Amino acid sequence: MNIAELKLEYDRSDMYGVISNMPDQIREALKLAEDFSVEIDTESISNILFAGMGGSAIGGDLVRSILENEFELPISVVRNYNLPEWAGETTLALVTSYSGNTEETLSAYKDAMEKGCKIICITTGGKLLELANNDKVPVLIIPSGLPPRGAIAYCSIPWLLIFASLGIIKNRSNEIESMVLELENVIKEYGNYDSSQDNLALSIAKRVVGKIPLIYVSAGSFGVIGKRWANQIQENAKMLAYTNELPEMNHNEIMGWHLTGLSKESILPIFIISSSYHPRVNLRFDITSKLVEEKRGEVVRISPKGDNLLTQLFSLIIMGDFISYYLSLLNNIDPGPVDIISELKEQLSSKN
Repeated sequence: MNIAELKLEYDRSDMYGVISNMPDQIREALKLAEDFSVEIDTESISNILFAGMGGSAIGGDLVRSILENEFELPISVVRNYNLPEWAGETTLALVTSYSGNTEETLSAYKDAMEKGCKIICITTGGKLLELANNDKVPVLIIPSGLPPRGAIAYCSIPWLLIFASLGIIKNRSNEIESMVLELENVIKEYGNYDSSQDNLALSIAKRVVGKIPLIYVSAGSFGVIGKRWANQIQENAKMLAYTNELPEMNHNEIMGWHLTGLSKESILPIFIISSSYHPRVNLRFDITSKLVEEKRGEVVRISPKGDNLLTQLFSLIIMGDFISYYLSLLNNIDPGPVDIISELKEQLSSKN
């Protein structure tokens, strides 16, 4: 079966449409944030903390990646039931739960209230909206009906505009709008599965089938990409996938490429390389990928599209999303359902 036939057979939740709709989601996220008003005394803020899980938390990772080289305040992302002990009255806690019912995030929200943090929430509804309304905490309500992992723009873009409205970063609306135009071309390229057209996302997916992908990125702003790619492959294609960062990988994991006890055909290394990396990191990528290629015999090297960090990050997100999507079809699996996660949540809720 070709991709068009596999799509018709297995994509019952229209994950293709969710991925392809990213530019419109970004535009809608911009509009929602522009219409959202919040007043917070920013003079006393000493740190910013995102609280969330899964697809909701990745938005915090993305915002931190975009801002970490221009932002003076430390930014943390917490994926847990409790906030760090240092969180308190000078912490701006940004709580995101797409469903509004994520138990870890609800617990983190309550902890933020107890610690006296300044809080803003993003959600579609659920218990988080109810708690925030009762506590008179500002809430940005975003559209429902998506899988949380498909709402990354709703869970990231608004924070950039909210920060700008609070006067703690520059307004990036024009930059975001320009990026959207570029992303539309990215989607046309990676979303075109006609066999007569070159499609790097589909080509990589075909190379990954039957293997465990190991995704390598630079520490810093691109760490979110490794996490996003691995998570999307895990949830959409129902496959194991892992990520690591250079230069740290050069001090330990590189020794694992002796592949003792493993066949070299079982793992596919993917190196995401950007001109935005530190020059010495790029040198490490060049040397490391060649050393791994000698051991493995096959590696994938990828460079992002775009001439600025924002565009490079979102173009890589779209590429990784399409890779995971095509992998799901090639694995004869509907990318939408996450049955084991649902079963886990049911068993947890029965223990309350």
